[in-house]
Amino acid sequence: MISPVPVPAPDPHRRAWPLALLLLTVLATTSLACTARDPCRAWWGCRIWGLCKSDGPTCKPADDADCKHSAACKEDGFCSLGPHGFCEDADDPIDISATDEADCKRMRQEFAPCADEGLCSFESDLCRATRDSDCQASEACRRFGRCSAYEGWCIATSEADCRRSEECERVRTCNLTHGMCLATHADCTRGRDCEADPKSCEIERGVCTADEQPFIYFQF
Repeated sequence: MISPVPVPAPDPHRRAWPLALLLLTVLATTSLACTARDPCRAWWGCRIWGLCKSDGPTCKPADDADCKHSAACKEDGFCSLGPHGFCEDADDPIDISATDEADCKRMRQEFAPCADEGLCSFESDLCRATRDSDCQASEACRRFGRCSAYEGWCIATSEADCRRSEECERVRTCNLTHGMCLATHADCTRGRDCEADPKSCEIERGVCTADEQPFIYFQF
């Protein structure tokens, strides 16, 4: 009679190792995916203005979908990605077209591209910001701290510019955030305003809610 070959009892530890390795792989993959996520898409500016894609120091919409999913679309009709790279109303698009550099410096319907937004250079039939000096001389810098030229627009690039701006003193938008100057919760809770009016302690869309809402996007 042939004796059966002895079969060792299964080792629970040997079975646990593949499962543990699989779990570690899943966790590592998830962690890398979270790390790789665009910080602009995690920012509330994506939900409010459709600014969901990193573009150097700023955030911009990646496509029409970012605009259509934003509060700016639902509330103001800014549902289309315009040729200038921002969400706009297709029926009332942003117009910074020009015939020459002198045209960029003229007032048009209460808006002067050069004086208001630093869009003083004429390129490809458009008014664009190409020099920091033009941004620094504009209302965009004086009021909102957007004093540096980047890809045709004036943006905020330093805390110092934010803190020198008129809106910092007036409505506490003093902190650099993705190319803009905005308030933080600490700004809203600091000072006598918060003690006098609890609503001043709250923050929404980068401003203290009891303050008059400043125009944070562009002055169109």
